[in-house]
Amino acid sequence: LDKIRTSFPAYFVGTGGNGGNQGGTETPDNPVVPDVPVTPPAGGNGAYQQVTSLSEITAGGNFVVAVLYEGKYIVLDTTFATKPTGKEGGTGALTVANLPVWTFAAAEAGVTMASGGKYLSYVTSTNFANNSSAYPWSIAAGETAGTFRIYSGDRYICYQYSDDGTTVRNRFGMYKTGQKNGVYEYDLYLFKVTE
Repeated sequence: LDKIRTSFPAYFVGTGGNGGNQGGTETPDNPVVPDVPVTPPAGGNGAYQQVTSLSEITAGGNFVVAVLYEGKYIVLDTTFATKPTGKEGGTGALTVANLPVWTFAAAEAGVTMASGGKYLSYVTSTNFANNSSAYPWSIAAGETAGTFRIYSGDRYICYQYSDDGTTVRNRFGMYKTGQKNGVYEYDLYLFKVTE
């Protein structure tokens, strides 16, 4: 991966929340959230480039969202009821073709994430939903260099390998930081689909 940066400022964009400036007047501080998401391709073709700067993400495009767990990339699926399953993306690098792809677009003080004409949204507790209305996510630098944390309020998109340290869950959910039991990964790697 040629664009890995070893460090960048840990700055925050937005504070989460619902709604968005749908149909309003666009200003630099209040961009209009698109009413209809762009439908990304069914999956990437294996040409992925890691993105490490916030401006590359807010510029929009098609991305694979993953965590690195025990040397393997685990990818956020686009098909789910309330908690997406983690899909294996490769060891040490994204090497699997046709991975789930999310379309990112700048919105409010963060981004929206869409797939298949639906927006990824936080609904309640630790659950997600796919909705037809745009949902803004806040984004910040992760603790690991080159990663990000995507959140709404005090809940983060997080990979949950286990909730008790022994039972395998292999899913993504919305969790607060500092979970005491189980295995949770909050730092997300974002890969742009380049072809």
